[in-house]
Amino acid sequence: RDLPCLQDTRGHYRQPAELLCRTPGTEPLLDVEPFVRAELDIEANRQLLVMLGVRDTPTGPDRLIDRLRALATVETPPVYEVEKWCSRLDQILTKCSTDEFQQIKDTFTHQKLILTTESEWVCAPEVFLNADEEDAPGAAVIHPSIRNLSLWHKVGVSERPTGDLSLKWLAGISSNKKLSKDELRRVRAILPRYAERIWT
Repeated sequence: RDLPCLQDTRGHYRQPAELLCRTPGTEPLLDVEPFVRAELDIEANRQLLVMLGVRDTPTGPDRLIDRLRALATVETPPVYEVEKWCSRLDQILTKCSTDEFQQIKDTFTHQKLILTTESEWVCAPEVFLNADEEDAPGAAVIHPSIRNLSLWHKVGVSERPTGDLSLKWLAGISSNKKLSKDELRRVRAILPRYAERIWT
């Protein structure tokens, strides 16, 4: 078990505990975690592989979230990469533990890891699945390539903005906070629309 005796998909020898075998649960982690070489990873060998220490359950969402964090630092992120990692997280959510689900939800609630149609990065309370300029001018909308994932409903993204939601977001901005370009655009759009309500 402690010897690097099994090859991964790239031909490198690793300890069994470092490897995953391919199952519906581990599938989203392809290209993220090391997997057993395909020729060895067959149903007939599955029990032996698990006995040696190869994992047949997902290792958690951390590595996928790290990929999104890295993309969020890129000025013009490749949309297909964002789509790939968000889709993988979407798959993991259907089988993850309660703690892992809460971790994913908290991450999207507090960190700007959701790509918008304006190629900005926002967190879940700041973005919507659809928007009507009449109700909430300047509202951030999830990028169309990832908009249909069930992930967003689960982490608390609202379907559409309303005046109340816009004002709640505005009220949550700390005094003296330096606004991002996207936040400034939204504030400038909201202020004239709801000037009287904001004043009172």
